[in-house]
Amino acid sequence: MAEDSVRHIGISSGLAVLLSDDKPKGNPQNSRLISYCDSIGDHSVERTLEHIFDLPHKSVRPSGSLIDVDFIRSILKKQLPRFQQENDSDCYKRDGLSILDCGSAPNAVVIDNASTRGDIKTIRKPLLVESQTVFSSARANACAWKGKWMYEVTLETSGIQQLGWATVSCPFTDRKGVGDSEDSYAFDGKRVSKWNKDPMPYGQSWVVGDVIGCCIDLDSDVVSFLRNGVSLGVAFDRIQKMRPGIGYYPAISLSDGSSDL
Repeated sequence: MAEDSVRHIGISSGLAVLLSDDKPKGNPQNSRLISYCDSIGDHSVERTLEHIFDLPHKSVRPSGSLIDVDFIRSILKKQLPRFQQENDSDCYKRDGLSILDCGSAPNAVVIDNASTRGDIKTIRKPLLVESQTVFSSARANACAWKGKWMYEVTLETSGIQQLGWATVSCPFTDRKGVGDSEDSYAFDGKRVSKWNKDPMPYGQSWVVGDVIGCCIDLDSDVVSFLRNGVSLGVAFDRIQKMRPGIGYYPAISLSDGSSDL
């Protein structure tokens, strides 16, 4: 894991694998080794977490012979708010929304490259993107925790895509993306389904050129979607409430060759 990955409020792919709920492969002991810095090499999960979050040596107790997903998430939930506060100076804030400075134009909402899993290529600036691998996911650099927000996606292709909202702790892997965990919500018009860990029928089939609106109402705790300005109805209700600085990010998952604007 790159040393500065969490400091940019993006969980790198190395840690995302630990949170994917997939069973570790190979030797159980080897499954406990992850790299947090290329110049240092591999260390245990406990030592890696201590390094990332600047915790005292051996303050994180061993979690057992295999990777414990709940254990890793408990550490993240305790420590991420501290890093969020430390990055306040790099954020534009308004009531219920913050935008992390990713080196682009001031207050611009862009893809947060630190969050990307797979290979999402920018075809045309600012935000025409395409997946260059079988399955790619990424979050934007904007975080909402209060109020009503929407972003729109223009479909350049009509293949499998999962568009919606995700928290910073939502794991992105080669097979899982937006909507494949409890803390993310997505719509896929190719399969005409909504996704929150498990798929359920929802919405309408989409075609190239459609404009999909991804809406989140954090006052009423609901997520809904639009197709060409027409509501598809409430997709999810009673979503988890968030606190300032720790909220939901616009997020997309694209299959190989899929592109959006």
